[in-house]
Amino acid sequence: MITINLKPEIEVQIREKAKSQDLSIEKYIESLIEKEVTDVGDYRQSKVSIDEWEKKLFKFINSPLNYCLSVLPDEAISRENIYTREDEIL
Repeated sequence: MITINLKPEIEVQIREKAKSQDLSIEKYIESLIEKEVTDVGDYRQSKVSIDEWEKKLFKFINSPLNYCLSVLPDEAISRENIYTREDEIL
């Protein structure tokens, strides 16, 4: 048994999605977890089409976890900061 504490707004969304699919909350979450585990296993074992790869990439990029990441400032990717004096020594 696993217990997960969710934010109230996330719980509401899960309840709505489970209801829209005529599933209990437990079955809905179970199906999400099974799909995620299966997708990871299938990805490693089989070749993925470009369209499917792009779909998974965009899903990852747009996932809520990535919204907490900060954007790199322009200075971080400037030529001067990428190529340092150590590179000139080589």
